[in-house]
Amino acid sequence: MGVYQQPKQKKDIFVWATDDQIKELDDIFKRAAKTDRRLPPVRMKRIAAAWLDMKVEKSAYGYDPSAKITIRPDASDLDNYDKALEIGLKLPLEHRQLIWAVATQWAIKPYGTWTRVGRQLNCTRQTVMNRYRGALQYAYIVNKMQN
Repeated sequence: MGVYQQPKQKKDIFVWATDDQIKELDDIFKRAAKTDRRLPPVRMKRIAAAWLDMKVEKSAYGYDPSAKITIRPDASDLDNYDKALEIGLKLPLEHRQLIWAVATQWAIKPYGTWTRVGRQLNCTRQTVMNRYRGALQYAYIVNKMQN
């Protein structure tokens, strides 16, 4: 006679993400890439000696056309950036690189993204689109397993 063994429990089965859920993940990463471009550059702390620019005329003060306008990210952008990094760190390296490549290329120029990433990865734009969708599906499943 055999010893009674409990039946094995089945692992949780996750259903594929819907198009809306994929779009939501896509928006998270693209918004994070835009935030990444707006963050201030990392600089080493140094002691610098500099002279202030002295204006020759009184009319020289005020509007400066060479001044660079910087738009800083707000708190919601930084929260989204943290969320994207948290999700991205759960993914394997290949998926993470693909998702960030697409997101950063989109943040630079929204059109022609698939072709530019395809050139980087040495494959067609359709292959990049399919792999990207698969990587987002994987990110959705991994994110749901952790929560």
